[in-house]
Amino acid sequence: MMNKFISLGLIFVTGLVIAGEPDSRTVTEGFKDWQLVCVERSSEKQCEVKQTLVNQEKKVLAVLAVGNTKDNKQMLQITLPLLLDLTKPVKISIDKASPLTVPYNFCNNMACFVLTDNKAIFNAFHKGTGGVISARPMGSSEDMKLNFSLKGFSDGVKRL
Repeated sequence: MMNKFISLGLIFVTGLVIAGEPDSRTVTEGFKDWQLVCVERSSEKQCEVKQTLVNQEKKVLAVLAVGNTKDNKQMLQITLPLLLDLTKPVKISIDKASPLTVPYNFCNNMACFVLTDNKAIFNAFHKGTGGVISARPMGSSEDMKLNFSLKGFSDGVKRL
């Protein structure tokens, strides 16, 4: 099961890199605060619905992405910065509801990743209007809180 998560994570992280190859085509479509990105190469097509969270200086803080696994199961990937306390799970709160917790799956030399197919999270995303991702930086006693919008999420996911 972990290998499936890792390979899906690598698809999200590196799969869309094929967009720079000469025989590939990238198609994007906006759904309010979410974007559907599909990369077509030969007969293969990979799509994800994503939202990039940036700070005031336009630096990327996190990326939320949803894609389908090979067995057509939806998977949420949250990409977060390095130097987070991996012993503290990531918390996701939708519309001020009690947070749902998810563990980190892995980190590489660029980011840390949470991969989940948790039905409760997907249901909350479809019903909600916004949320907060909380993660604890190393050496801190307080969580970093990242706000995100769910406007357009359901419409984008329908197109996967």
